[in-house]
Amino acid sequence: DIRKIIVIRYQIEQEGYSSTKPIQIADSISIQSRDIISEQNDSFPGIYTVVQPVRSYPKGSLASHIIGYTSKIDKNEYEQEKDNGYTKNDYYGKAGIEKVAEKYLKGQDGTKQLDMAVDGTITDEYISKEAIQGSNVILTIDANLQAVTEKALKDNIQKIANGGFSDRSNANAGAMVVMNVKTGEILAMASYPDYEPNKFTFGIDNETWNIYKDETTKPMSNRAIQEVYPPGSIYKMVTATAGLETGYITPKTKINDTGVYPKAGNPVCWIWTSNHRGHGWLNVSQAIQHSCNYFFYDIGYNIGIDMLERYTRYYGLGSKTGVELPSEASGTLNHKEEGKVWYPGDTLSASIGQKDNQFTPLQMAKYASMLANGGKVVNPTIIKAIQKSD
Repeated sequence: DIRKIIVIRYQIEQEGYSSTKPIQIADSISIQSRDIISEQNDSFPGIYTVVQPVRSYPKGSLASHIIGYTSKIDKNEYEQEKDNGYTKNDYYGKAGIEKVAEKYLKGQDGTKQLDMAVDGTITDEYISKEAIQGSNVILTIDANLQAVTEKALKDNIQKIANGGFSDRSNANAGAMVVMNVKTGEILAMASYPDYEPNKFTFGIDNETWNIYKDETTKPMSNRAIQEVYPPGSIYKMVTATAGLETGYITPKTKINDTGVYPKAGNPVCWIWTSNHRGHGWLNVSQAIQHSCNYFFYDIGYNIGIDMLERYTRYYGLGSKTGVELPSEASGTLNHKEEGKVWYPGDTLSASIGQKDNQFTPLQMAKYASMLANGGKVVNPTIIKAIQKSD
């Protein structure tokens, strides 16, 4: 009891206290406690309860990396926002849309006027300034599709880990993006593992926080935009585009894959490893169908890394997409750096999506959308509209 009293005395010392400036000594009390304080108010002079609305997430972890979460405003956030009507007891967006759209979601506090007698008894109260509700932020996400996407991602990762497709693997994380290829609207974005935004509302417990900050699985990280990965063979359409646009190949051009490319260190096509032969004569469509390394080695070698870089950048790979979510990663792409030697073999590696290429899943979804829509640049977006409360 002494310790609890000291805590309250310290809070009074730090924040000040008067009959018109109360301090908060507890939150999230039970309904029973609230009723006891109200019914036995004479036994608790100077103490009263208020019902405070808090953010809740009825769908649990659904779209948690997109929506984000709120919790009590911290010292730095308060210092930054105190002139914008925030108090030390406010909640503040910490991640996702909650963070990005904080200024739209918050609204404005109202003011209640209290009339008091000299002994501190409240004689009257009335609203002197009405509160203004925050805006509605409408996303491009389809909730049903989001749920299906999250389930498919989780099920497939577990299937990979359990050897459902081939050998067992240590697969424990991944990401998926579903995008409208014509508009860039993101219809679903899943990252696994995920987290429960509701856990943060009243302060997260240590056990849950230790799970969430695990550096191996990174449940708090939105892997679709914050993590980068080598694209591998899905990059080969960049090389194909560059070859076609520069005129080095046409849709009818055929190249004979003998299995071993005869230049720049003699790299082999993947089929050579198991069969000691190549794919034979292929046009560009067939080379994509069979993911023929030899075909794309030849394009890369003849057009050069500078031209390959140009078309990679055209697709937006290696650059932030500008999606309305925080902490988006840029990624990296293959290019010549001043002061570093670039070898012909590096170009061959780059032409099949290897070497230094590292892109986010969202960047790769944008790239795939541009391939599907005929080359039109699309800018991924996740906010459809912001509507004021009126």
